[in-house]
This record gives sequence, C-alpha cells and structure tokens, in this order.
Amino acid sequence: MVVRFPRLEPDPGVARGPVLFSLLLLGCLLAVAAAVPAAALLLGVLLGAVVVVRQPLIGVLFFAATVPLANLLVFQGGTFTRLIGMGVFAGWGIHKILYRESWNRVFRSPLVLPATLFVAWVALSMLWASYPTLTYSGTITIVQLFALALLLIDTLDSWKRTEWCIRVLIAAALATSILVLWQYFVGGAHRAGDNLAGGQNETAMLLVTLLPFAFYMIRSEQSHFWKLLGISYFLIASLAVLLSFSRMNMLLLPIVILSQFWLTLRHGRGRPWLAIATAGVVVVALLYAPWQQLERRAESILPYLRASVENPGGRGAAESSARGYHLRVGFAIFADHPVLGVGYRNYGEYFRRLYQFEVEGNEQLLDTIRSPHSSTVGIMADLGLVGLGLWVWLLGLGIYASFRAWRTLRRIAHRSDSFLLVQAVTSAYLLQAIAYPWYTPNQDQKLFWMILALTIVIYRLSEELAARSGARSAGFAVASARPAPYAVPGDSLASVRS
Repeated sequence: MVVRFPRLEPDPGVARGPVLFSLLLLGCLLAVAAAVPAAALLLGVLLGAVVVVRQPLIGVLFFAATVPLANLLVFQGGTFTRLIGMGVFAGWGIHKILYRESWNRVFRSPLVLPATLFVAWVALSMLWASYPTLTYSGTITIVQLFALALLLIDTLDSWKRTEWCIRVLIAAALATSILVLWQYFVGGAHRAGDNLAGGQNETAMLLVTLLPFAFYMIRSEQSHFWKLLGISYFLIASLAVLLSFSRMNMLLLPIVILSQFWLTLRHGRGRPWLAIATAGVVVVALLYAPWQQLERRAESILPYLRASVENPGGRGAAESSARGYHLRVGFAIFADHPVLGVGYRNYGEYFRRLYQFEVEGNEQLLDTIRSPHSSTVGIMADLGLVGLGLWVWLLGLGIYASFRAWRTLRRIAHRSDSFLLVQAVTSAYLLQAIAYPWYTPNQDQKLFWMILALTIVIYRLSEELAARSGARSAGFAVASARPAPYAVPGDSLASVRS
C-alpha cells in the first residue's frame, strides 16, 4: 500500500506550530547539552529526524519500545531513550512543517493550558529557589515530558495507531519482565528489577501499570499471537513484580488483577482466554514464586503502614522504611513555605541541610540529597499551594477525559474493541493519578505523561466517533476529526472491529 502525503491548505495552527515546536525542541536540546557530547547529540537528532520525518508513527513506536528498558540502555552522560526521544520529536516537528500539517490536535488539546501553566510555575520557582540549578534541570525535564505528551496526542490519531503503541509497550515490558527473572534466578539478586525501567520499585510500578493493557490484548478481537503475548505478559510480569519485593506494588498487584478479572467477566469478552491465563498464573506462582521470602516481606507491610501513619519517622517506620519520615519532612517544608514552596527539586537540599535536624524521628545523619517519595508531597514542598493546585488540575484532567470517553463509548459502542481500550487506559491512568503520586515523584517519569496523553487521545477519538454516530457528548472542545495526511484508510478499531 502506498501512503501519499498530500499538501494541505494552511490553517491558523500552522503559523503558531513552528514557534511552539522550536521552543520545545530548544528546551530538549538544553536538557542534555551538558551531559551528552555535542557530536553525539547532533548525530542522534539527525538520524532520528531522517528515520521518522516521513512517518512519525515509526519513531513513536521505536521510542515506546525503549521506555520499559530506559535504565538499561545507557551510555556515559545519558540514556538512549532520551536521545531517541529527541530525534523523534525533531522528526515529528520537521514533518509537520514540511508538509504544512495542521497543529489543531496540539493547540486544541485540553492538556495544553494546565500543562503549560504547570511548566511555567516550575520555571518561575527558580526566582526564589535557594538552589536554582536543581530547579533549572527539573524544568528542562518537565519540558521534555510535556513535549512527549504533545507528540503522542498528535501522532496517535486513530484507534489502530493507539493500539499499536500499546502493543509495543507490552512487548518491550515483557522483555523487561524476563530480565527481572534473569536477575533473580540466574544473577542471584536479592531484589530483582534494578537498572531496567529504573530501580526495583520503578520497574515494578511500570509492570503493574501496564497490566490492564495486557488484559485488553486478551479480551479484544486480535490474532492468537497478540492474545498469547498478553497472556505471557500477565504470567511473567506478575511473577516479576513479586520478585522485585516492592511492597506497594505487591499490594496493588492483586487489586489490579481482580479489577481486570471483574471487567472481563462483566463484559463477557475474552472469558475462555482468561481461563487459560488464570491456569497459567497459578502454575507459575506455585512453581517459581519464593513464598517464604514473600511472606517475610508481606509481614513488614502492615507494621510499616501503621508506623508511617501513626508515628511517621519513628522507630517502627525507620525499621521498615524511611519513607514515612521523608513524607513528614515534606509536610514540614510545606508548612513553612505554603504558597510558593522552596523551588522545584529543592526538597532534597532542604532535607539534607536543614529539616532532618528539625523534624524529630530521624535516627541517622543523611548526607545525600533525598527524594520526597511522593509527587504530591514533593510538589507541595517545592511549589506550594499554587503548584499543588496545578498538579491536581493535571491529574483531574486525565481522570475526567478517560471517564468521559468511557461514558461515551458505553452508550454507542460498548461491544467494540475501542471500549475495551478505553477501559484499559482508564485503569492504567487511575494507578498513575491516585495510587502512585503518594509513592513516587511520578511527575518526572515518562510513563505518567504517556498514560496522561493516552487519556486525551481516547477522549478525542471517542468524541469523534460519537460525532459520526450523531451522539456527541458534552465535554472539552476537540480538534477536527479530519485525518492526518499520513493516515491509512480504515485505520480505526471503530471501523474495523466495532
């Protein structure tokens, strides 16, 4: 099939698009200029641009494949995931400028306003930050992640493209899960999962977040290959999460699995395959799960939670984890700087230099920059009430968009694969928006911004489908349903499998 690239008439977005693209690309370049040799940086960007300038979707899928292995694909001074992202973003922008494509999906996205204000507030906090270099590096990271979200929102212009992005993520995460098992059974790691998607906790968090997508592949009308890939991910990733011994993810794993079982049984699609997956996971758990170590780890969960809630930073919490004390320090910093905060990413220095001596409960001197172990508490301390309000706006935006898409498709296409995809994205986003903000600073993580972008994508696609069916629901204003010039006819789950 030959994909043609027709020339479009310019629209109002075309004039503003290159300006936005240039500013975001400049921010991305500054982010790694200090860490990556200039020659390598330029070469990576040029190669990426050449590969994806004709077809940005290829670059997006290539980038998605590296996210679950981000900490494995490293070189001196940076990660290949970041370098690939730079090239993909450059190729996407060049493609849109050369072919004079509409920027409507970017400028009319409901994500643009709250994300822009959040990025602006992060940057402005350099004015009052005691350690502005930390704030500067954090600002550049947020700019990059914002650019990633815009890239996904624009490129994933159909249900089929969105499905392919999810397939690639699951395939790459399956490889990550296999490496976790290798670390534990062959490498002899006490806790497996380090230096893959991040540390053990971050790797387990990614594997749990993507589980709803594996269930989508099991339930949807796909070939046996993709169903078996989804089942394989369910089996291996579940065991990998247990072998990471990450307590939060050990708690969330059965909740996510049970919720997906409930959705499957309630909807009716995929029940036979679910039975196969259930039998497989039982066998894998009985044969390979280290039950004695898991039991000891599980026994520490309730004492840790109780100590963290009733006496944060006390002896009980310190014996199981210092997380409660770090949260308590974040609240103390927020109490002293409630409106503006201390500046983005300044929590760690304030902890090390001042607050560990003022907040009771610390049993040892910590001389390294610390993490707040929570995006919500960290933003409260770093950006004050203003930053917290913008962060809650972002979180609420994704929740609203995903549930609006759920409600719309439940009325007009509840038996379609598109509805199953909306359920999967919503389930994954709820983990990132409700559970994990109290567990990790996920505002700095690619996975959060990718899932947030997917909520906007499914909202827009559901609105377009509702408009075509004459059942449009009230909600955000969305961009025109006119397909991108590189779209392939019939490239939609709604048209193929509804």
